[in-house]
Amino acid sequence: MIAPMLFLPLLENSFKHGKSQEKDAFVELRIETQKNGILFFLKNSFDENVTKRTLTSSGIGLQNINKRLHLLYPNSHSFSIKKSDGYFEVDL
Repeated sequence: MIAPMLFLPLLENSFKHGKSQEKDAFVELRIETQKNGILFFLKNSFDENVTKRTLTSSGIGLQNINKRLHLLYPNSHSFSIKKSDGYFEVDL
């Protein structure tokens, strides 16, 4: 069973932080069911210069998602975030 609204903040972040005026932006989303779970993969373009000029972010959203996962799915999930080379990637 998937908790309501679990994936939505991650997808919203990809649009909020992935937009760019200076280069092509992209969002790649994959959700796959498996026998014992679900794989969620999200990758989006990221232009740090644009984000610094246009957005302020506390990072509290990702922290809240991590806390929520620990409460809902203790010892039965993995959550990784990678930010490099002009893209942001989430694996859940």
